[in-house]
Formats: sequence, C-alpha cells, structure tokens
Amino acid sequence: MRQYIIDKHSKSSISLAEYPFIDDDPNLSHLGIHMFTWNDCIEMFMSDAFHRTHSIERNKQMITYFYSRCSMSEKIVGSTMSITRIPFLMDQNNRLQVIEDTYFPTDTIGDSGGMGCDESFLNKSIFNWLNEYQNHQIKQWLRKLGVTERTDLTFLHKTIIPNAAAHINQANAIDTIMKLFALFQKGTIGKEELSQLNTLKLLTTHGTLIPAERCYFSNSYDPRLPLEEYLKTVEDMFLSPNYLRNSIFCTGKEDLDEKRRFFSFMGVRENLFLIKCDTILATDKALQYGFCSNYLLTYSPNGRRMANAYSGLRTISFLQHTIGNFKFARIFWSTVLKNFNPHDLRQETRVFWHSNHGTPLPDYDYVKWLIENTKCIPTRLLTCESATETFLATKTIIELCGEYLPIAAISFTNETTGWLSFFNFRKSLLPKHYFNLLNKIRADEKSLNNNESRIQKIYGDLLESISSWSLSESEFVREQSKTLYLLSENNQWKLASELFVYVEDGGEHSSLNEAIPSLKLDFTNRNHSKLINLLELMNVKQIRMNDLILACLNSPPDDNLVKHLGDSLKTLSIHPTSLINKEIDDIHLFSVSSFSNSITAETMRLSERNRELRSLDLQITRLGEEIVYKYLKHKFKNYSDSVSIKWENEDKDANLPYDILLRDNKQTEFIEVQVTESNGNPYLNLSIRQIEEIFKHEQNYSIYRVYLAEQNIEILDNIRWRLKRRQRLTCRIAKTDLAVSCPVSSKVMK
Repeated sequence: MRQYIIDKHSKSSISLAEYPFIDDDPNLSHLGIHMFTWNDCIEMFMSDAFHRTHSIERNKQMITYFYSRCSMSEKIVGSTMSITRIPFLMDQNNRLQVIEDTYFPTDTIGDSGGMGCDESFLNKSIFNWLNEYQNHQIKQWLRKLGVTERTDLTFLHKTIIPNAAAHINQANAIDTIMKLFALFQKGTIGKEELSQLNTLKLLTTHGTLIPAERCYFSNSYDPRLPLEEYLKTVEDMFLSPNYLRNSIFCTGKEDLDEKRRFFSFMGVRENLFLIKCDTILATDKALQYGFCSNYLLTYSPNGRRMANAYSGLRTISFLQHTIGNFKFARIFWSTVLKNFNPHDLRQETRVFWHSNHGTPLPDYDYVKWLIENTKCIPTRLLTCESATETFLATKTIIELCGEYLPIAAISFTNETTGWLSFFNFRKSLLPKHYFNLLNKIRADEKSLNNNESRIQKIYGDLLESISSWSLSESEFVREQSKTLYLLSENNQWKLASELFVYVEDGGEHSSLNEAIPSLKLDFTNRNHSKLINLLELMNVKQIRMNDLILACLNSPPDDNLVKHLGDSLKTLSIHPTSLINKEIDDIHLFSVSSFSNSITAETMRLSERNRELRSLDLQITRLGEEIVYKYLKHKFKNYSDSVSIKWENEDKDANLPYDILLRDNKQTEFIEVQVTESNGNPYLNLSIRQIEEIFKHEQNYSIYRVYLAEQNIEILDNIRWRLKRRQRLTCRIAKTDLAVSCPVSSKVMK
C-alpha cells in the first residue's frame, strides 16, 4: 500500500514513513490526515505495481481473507463496500477480476481459459486449489456470489447481452455469431434472447461493423426485397455473406429461411419500414435519418432563425434514394403501395425556431413534400420526375403522350386507390405540356408518320380547352409560339409565324396548301369554332379569298408595255405558212403570223392613247385570246369533226378560270391565255380560282402565253407536276401583300 501511494504521488515527491498507517480516528481528518478507503484499495488492486508483486499464493490468501470477512453477506464486515465490486480473483492472465466477469474453467465452444482469451477465467492453479476438499466451502461461497462455469448461456447473459454494443470486434465477429447460432439451432436461445442483441455489431459486405438493427440482408440471403441490388454503392449496411461460408452455418442441407429467422430476431431487416420521429429531433440528427436537407434547413417566417429541431417527422426507409434512381424508385413505390397506408404518413409536424413549443407545419408532411419537390417518381420514360410533373397512366394520356412525356410507372389496384389522392398525378395537359409534346414529336423524325394523328389530337385538345385558359396561359401560348414549329401540309416543320391556314368555307380550297406553306389540319380541327382564336394566339396567318389576289388584274399596264405594244402591232402580220411549232420539254413555241387583216386593223386602233388605260388592258387581253383562238382553229382545221374549240369570252367576259375550252374525242383541255410585252417579264398573274383549276385539272390545264414583242406563243402544261417538283415553274408568296407570282424559268426559243 505504501509503494502504491508513493507511485501515485510520484510527481509531488511525497515522503512517507516506513509504516505510515495509524488507527482510524475521525478527528484526524481535521488535521489533514489522508484516508486510504476501499475505493483506493480497488484502484490499487488494478495497478501494475500491485500485479508485479501479487502472486498466486498471495491471491489464495486474499481469497481466504475476503471469505472470512464476507461469508455471511456480500458486504465486508465493518464496511458498506460490496465484495462484488472488489477485483480479488486472479484470472488466466494473472490479473485481478471482479466476480461478475469471472468464470470457472470448463470445456465450451471457443476458449475456456487459455492465455489471451477474451473472457476471464479463474486461474487454473487457483481453481485446482479451490477443488481441494478443505477449500470446498470457499468455492461454494464464490459460486453463490456468481462465479460459475462459463456455459454458452451464461456467457450470453453475463457477457454479451450487457455489453452488446461493445462486445464485437473484427477478431471475434464471426466466432461470436457462430456460438450464438449454435445455441439457436439447439433451441437453447430464441427470439427473447436474440431481440436483446439488436445493438450487437455485425459484419457488412464492405467489412465494417454496424449494429444488427441497422443491417439489411444482402442478396446472398435471398431476401424478399433485394435492396442490395439497387443500393450497394450508396449504403454500407448489407449483411456479410461470410456468415454463410462457415461450416456451422452451411451444412448443405440447411434452409436459408432458418438463417434469416436467426438474424431477423436480432433486428436485421429485409423490407422497407416506417420511420417515426415523434419526439423532438435535432436537425443534424434528422439529416442522419435521411431527411432531405432542403426540407430541414429552412428559415423562420421573419428570416432570422434557421430551424434547429423538428417533431412528428415521418418517412419511409431509403426514400431519399429514389431521387433520380429509376430502377430503385420503381421497386420502392411498388413495395410501399403494397405494405403501407398513406394515412400512416400523416402526422402533425412541428418545427422549432429555438423555442420550446414549436410551430405547426400544416399540410407539409415530409413524404408529400418530397414527391412534389424532387424527382423521385418513376416514369415510363425510364426516368424520375416530381409528382407535380408526372401524368397518371390513363388510356387517354398514354395514347397522347406515349413515349414523350413523363407518365407514372406505378400501378394502382383497388386496394391501393387511396394513394391516388396522395400522389395527385396530373390527369390533363396544360398548354406548356402540349408545346413540350410537339417539340418532342418534332425531334423524333423517324416516327412522323405514326405521329400525324397524335398531332391532330393535340390541336383538338388545344381547341377544346382554349375557352378555359387563364390570361397567363394565353400569354404563354402567344409568347412560346414565337419559337414553336408546326407541321405543314407537305410534312415539313416550320415556324408557326411562317404558316397559313385558308379559313373560308371550312378550308374547302385546300389544294392551295400544296403551293404555299399551310398548317396541316384535319377536317374536324379545320372546322372547329375556336380555330380562329387559336390561330391568332399562335401567330399562324389566316387566308381568305380577298387575301389571295395573286395580282391586281384591274391595274393598268405600264407605259413601256403600251409603247412596245403599239410598235409591235404596227408590224404584226399573220401568215399561216410562217407558223413555227417547236416542242421543248412540253413547252410549245411558235411564231404568230397574220390570220386576218381585221386583227391588224384592230390592233392599230388599240394603240391610240386617247382611250382609258383600263379599256386598253382589256382589249390587249382580248387580243391575246383571239390570237390563241384563231391559232387553234388553224391548227385543227382538218379535225373539225372530232375537235371543238370554244372561246368562252368571245361575246362577253364569262368570268371563268380559263378562256378557251378545247374538246376532242378523248379529253377536254382548259386553256388560260396570258399576254405580255416580251419574254423579259418572268411573271404570270393568276387568280385563286385559276390556281384551284390548275390543281383540279392537273393534266388538262394549259397556259398559252402570248409575247407581243417577239411575236411568239409559249405553251405551259403539266403545271401542277412542275410546281410540286420545282422544275422550270416555281411558286412563291410575296409576304408584303400576299400576292402570288410564278416566275417562268424555262428558256423561250423562237
């Protein structure tokens, strides 16, 4: 004792008498005399200095001494100290241990008293001494105090259960579970004992040790929900398969169900579970539970304080891993719908801004917040989206949105319909969704033919819903249409502002659409009562009959035309023998000669400038028609029995989209006559009715163009075919006045 005190106070250079102890007297403490108490004695027994001098023989004497002082009670005679607190039993490592940590040596699974053993066994020399007859009563006294042979069951109750959280280390992780499973197989322990080991640490697939209550079965254990397949890279919590590779666990005949049952009793999970935090939970602790930081790290209404705690939080295990993880989100929500009720997630949540009472968060439960604010819902696009941007998988939505917009990849049954209102998926599209859908269809060029009916369905839905649009939605449509591409009649995508729609007579004159960029509409949409409203919002131009004047037929010819016309008509003479009929790519050229002296006289009279220019224009037109009429009469003079030629305007203007009707036994040809000064003018003036006639009589409509200066006639046929292929004859729209002109690109030859 003297040496222990000196060692303990070595830094203070304490000096002690050779025998510094005197009889106890309470008054001595007032003089500064120190007392050596039982607590000091316990500390001394545990010191290295005591162990260096304490031998087996001295330990026998110590045991005998304490037996003499405590044989009748756990309390030491004359003291309140319990013998169970004093380390007086020497173990196999020659260290002193208390009674509750010491076993009598025996043969059990694992170590039973050897050097380096984790458990403490009574030194075998001491044990043999106690087994001597004269020491039998001392052994019985120790047994009564709690020293027993270390059976597996006593080992569990005395050592493992009281120290479950700290008992396992890397060295004994497998061996300890082996012992416990052996007891479980024998029926020695069951659910009651194993449930007390939920804090016992188990090895994971990553080789770390975590409490059993935080472990999940890895795929090696064939769990009901194979979580490891989806979360192995983000969570270190899956039970190591090493527990299955030991001979005690795997005999080749054992069923995995038995192993899962064993670990399940310890708290290992194989399914999702509801996490309830009804007590006040600090924000940093809530983050460890997996609650989203964007939800937790919020400020008070006045913006001065950040939330430091919550109560009433609810979530489902691993919910945070559904964000952006389609494969896991799909199996997660499928499992949730089968095993949970949405009412389980409803709980008043309170947030604490450094106060004791907290502030309620109405209609702000965590799971509801997460599905509305993060992309955690699996969709048919194999992506994740928020619930507010996900559509319910109805037949109508699937047919319309198909593979282009996010439709929930979650199936509902009669038993899970309660979740429908919880998710509150979209059941209809807003204008922004329709525009997004059109853009995605445009990007999918390969599926255009299959999507034409879908495009018309989109237009139909827009037309049906336009009356209910808010002002902001209408403005959205107007603004977004500036960059919106729509499908034209020739299946080309063009800006909405570049497209036209003929809106009179229900689009009856739709053949015009092949000559100008027109919005492709089916019969139903073209005749919808709200079409004009939608076209105006989308900036699609509307065409009416009055807008489609290709050129002003009533405008007078310019002065150059009149001058050259007068000069040309003075020298114009017509002789049948001078007719030149050349055919170049279906364009016929011939020289105009005099068919009668009356034509020359009529022409000379028209050159007089004292007539109104308008009258002159009509006369010039009539002159051209007469030239063509007499040319045809001359050409078919030998076929008068089979060919009939009718000049429709001979007596008066018939107001028809053609001027001459040529019939033979096989077909009827419609001829339009155009008169121009010379072939330096590349434009034709056509009315909308004439264009309609061209498309109506594709192969039987011709334009005879009379060039007065060159004394030639040019015949243009197969006009529609040329327009469609942009060969020789092309059409364009002048955006300033909506006049259509057709430049002739063919080379005129005399």
